[in-house]
Amino acid sequence: MNGQFSFNLFDVRHGFCAYAQAPNGSVTLFDCGHDDQTGFRPSVYLPKIGIATIDRFVVGNFDNDHVSDLSNLQSKVYIRTFFRNRSIDEPTLRRLKLQNGPLSPGLTAVLQMHQTYIHPITPVDYGGVGLETFWVKYPTFTDTNNLSVVSFVDYGPVH
Repeated sequence: MNGQFSFNLFDVRHGFCAYAQAPNGSVTLFDCGHDDQTGFRPSVYLPKIGIATIDRFVVGNFDNDHVSDLSNLQSKVYIRTFFRNRSIDEPTLRRLKLQNGPLSPGLTAVLQMHQTYIHPITPVDYGGVGLETFWVKYPTFTDTNNLSVVSFVDYGPVH
């Protein structure tokens, strides 16, 4: 990293994938959708540019197109912290997702993370990049689109 803040938004057609990198190299990844038509996968791109650790992984939506490359990504980079809508527990989320059919590898991976990333987040130096997340609490809504996370990123004059 060259000591500058960068924010990269990827065209994954349907779904989402973006990352922010702080001047100190700290990385925040927002979703990890991929694109079969172009071949873009965060699990290939991020290691190729030298990213071995994701300091914050934010799942904005519990649908496959937002986590489709997660199972691949986990085998190539270390994910330090996991941000998501914490108002819904893993068994309830699993039940909701199974109503639409079998779970994809990406959804299986995010459900596993939902079970294992349960401890308080240890302080991480995010290089001055602020992150605020907001969500509607389950069961106010019971569909995963309306249980999405909205994120605001701040770094200096960038909001």
